[in-house]
Amino acid sequence: MGWSSQAVIARLVIVEGTDDGVFIYGGPAALGNLISSDTAVAGTDAYGNAFVAGQTTYTSSGGIFYACSVQAAAVTFWTAAAAGGPWTSGASLHGDSAGDMYVNAVTTLGFMAGQITAGLVSTVPLGSSIGPGATPETWTNLNLQHGWTKNASSGLVTGARMAALPFGVGSNWVALELNIVAGTIANGTVVTDLGSPNYAPAQTVSQPVASSNQATGQSPHIVIAAGATAVAIEGAANAGVIITGTIIFPLD
Repeated sequence: MGWSSQAVIARLVIVEGTDDGVFIYGGPAALGNLISSDTAVAGTDAYGNAFVAGQTTYTSSGGIFYACSVQAAAVTFWTAAAAGGPWTSGASLHGDSAGDMYVNAVTTLGFMAGQITAGLVSTVPLGSSIGPGATPETWTNLNLQHGWTKNASSGLVTGARMAALPFGVGSNWVALELNIVAGTIANGTVVTDLGSPNYAPAQTVSQPVASSNQATGQSPHIVIAAGATAVAIEGAANAGVIITGTIIFPLD
């Protein structure tokens, strides 16, 4: 182990402690120069840069700061108005123990050859096969519960709605879109209900959603228990939080 041209050369590097981490800067260590961090918890470095928990990279463009974190089985994308935060969670990808991949898009899920946009998703009824002539299923608006209300101030979707969305013959999925303002925020609070047991997932669904007014590092989740239709919130720790996102989950 030694130094060479201001580089650390080592066979093994150990970082330990509850408040420690690895921080990399583009240029001198200063506010706005943090480009990568690896920490167990979120916080602020000695120069005023807010950082996100996990292995995270940072950049900025057009006055907006962006971060991409990898923590446990989730990849989360963040935005902030300044290097000092606070960071707001946005789209995310994460997998489960069964090898399934879940994509959570706040407004638009885009592809190289097109896109699925809130309000423009083409769906078919449960049990139908995909192909020409399939009858689209219309969106169903859902009633909100426990003081949660529609967010009519922004977005194409206000409130909560759902529709069947199969991605393959014999494999049915459900799309749930949310743009709602917090009522009761206790963990496990039911914010809406899918209604029909035909939409109940065979396995518990737990997916992160985008939120406003959250503390740095917090990531609220929508939870639907296996065999149930109640849609509950976990981790909406702050009053007045706005939850937005498109949750897509399989029924089988």
